[in-house]
Amino acid sequence: MFNVAETYKTMHKLCKPGGIMTIVQGVWRGNGYYQFDLSFFEGLAAANNYRILFSSYIILCGMTKAGSSMEYHIPLSRELLQVIDWAKAKNISICYVFQKQDSRSFQYPYQGEYMSKVLNNHGYKLQFLSAPPSRSYIPLGESVVEITKTKALAKYLLMRVLNSVKRKFARKN
Repeated sequence: MFNVAETYKTMHKLCKPGGIMTIVQGVWRGNGYYQFDLSFFEGLAAANNYRILFSSYIILCGMTKAGSSMEYHIPLSRELLQVIDWAKAKNISICYVFQKQDSRSFQYPYQGEYMSKVLNNHGYKLQFLSAPPSRSYIPLGESVVEITKTKALAKYLLMRVLNSVKRKFARKN
C-alpha cells in the first residue's frame, strides 16, 4: 500500500466498535516504502481511542522443512533487538492488535506535544504487570490532566485567599 494514511482510515471505517484490527508492518528488511515504530502505532491507538490488546516484534528466522515460517514474537523492547543475530534474521516486523472502542471518526495521530495540542489527548503510559508477566497500556486522556490542573489551581487560589485573610487578621490585632 502506498497511501498508508488512507489505508488506516479505511480500516477504521470498516471496523465496528468492539471489532479487532491486527496490523503487522515490516520494520527491517520488510516490504513497503514506509517503516513505522511503536510511537506511530501507539499514537494511532491514542488518537482513535483504540484499546491495545497485544503488541510485539516478530522475528522471522526462516522456514521449516514443511514450509511454515519460523517466527518468534518478542516484547517491544529495543534492548531485546540488540541481542538478535541480525545475520540470521530474515526480517523483523512490528505487530499490534487494536480493539475499536467507539464509533467516532478517524483521527490522524500527531507526535509528541502536538497530540495533546491538536487532539487534547496525551497518549498512553506503559504499565508492566507482574502476575502474570505482561504489559498493559493506560490511556492518558484529557480528564487526568484537566483534573490535575484544576486541583492545582484550586489549591493555589485557596492558599492566596487564606494568606490574604491571615494578613488582614494580623493587621487588626
